[in-house]
Amino acid sequence: MESFIDYENLFSLRFEKHLREGKFKKDEEVEFDQQQHLARYADKTVPIPPNTQDFLSALYYVRTLDIEVGQAIAMANHTGGKNYPIYVKILGRERVTVPAGTFDCIVVEPVLQTTGIFEHKGKLTIWLTDDTLKMPVLMRSKVVIGAFEAVLKSYRTSDEPPRILRRETGEEHE
Repeated sequence: MESFIDYENLFSLRFEKHLREGKFKKDEEVEFDQQQHLARYADKTVPIPPNTQDFLSALYYVRTLDIEVGQAIAMANHTGGKNYPIYVKILGRERVTVPAGTFDCIVVEPVLQTTGIFEHKGKLTIWLTDDTLKMPVLMRSKVVIGAFEAVLKSYRTSDEPPRILRRETGEEHE
């Protein structure tokens, strides 16, 4: 999966998914026209709400917010030719150790209200560093066909300060 995000407005511009599971093969590419509120596929065009996210861009967007444990952040999401809300629940704080080191983290759970891999039959949990970067260091999922885990092996930071948005006002701060 690949997500292309507008840097200034933090919404999805393009999403690509290329699935290869044994003999099963599925490709999906969609362009998001956020000004016209349209999602354009090779064979169709679908109306979308303003500031629509794809599944991956939603996770990056949440990383820019000033979040607190107990919150549930809702946003417009488009996947598979349809519009669904996505909710990101802020579950708590934990310290985790991965190959890249030990990190104090905020634990989040995205819930996509659709038919698909994570729909009520699966669960995705993500550990983000509890700092201004909110860097993903661990992801665990249980899905219909099993489970997977992704861990941060190494990282390097930029000299650019991260942009953090205040959810209530949309104002930036560093």
